Amino acid sequence: MMSDVAAPIAFERHLPGSAGHAFVTYTARIGEWWPAGFRALAQQGPGSAIIEPVVGGRVYERGPTGEEHDWGTVVAYVEGRFLVHTFHLAQDHGHPTEVSVAFTDDGDGCTMAFEHRGWTADNAHVRPKFASEGGWAVVLGGYLELVASPRP
Repeated sequence: MMSDVAAPIAFERHLPGSAGHAFVTYTARIGEWWPAGFRALAQQGPGSAIIEPVVGGRVYERGPTGEEHDWGTVVAYVEGRFLVHTFHLAQDHGHPTEVSVAFTDDGDGCTMAFEHRGWTADNAHVRPKFASEGGWAVVLGGYLELVASPRP
């Protein structure tokens, strides 16, 4: 096992609503909030992103013609609270990183703790694109808007 050579990209956000609602919005509705420009099959047209809700499940996208592109594998899943998956979208599939997102209820909503980690000598060169203002800040922007919107 290789050692991390760079710090995780980590942040917390206070969100309206319960941890359960925030978790479901993140996992089951990822296809609604993940930006098209950050998908491997975006050039094919509208598609969807999917997280299979089980350890060993796939994290992937499906293009409009049914083609699929793997993003990673679920390694931890606690319904309504916690998700960890490997991540190799926009990276070398042989040297994936890991994304962790946890939700905790607090007095007037919940807290989301997000971490993109596992930066090794083999993948740290791509870290800047995820840490930049055009990286996770943009990708999760749609999530933050959706989770704060009134439920249908």
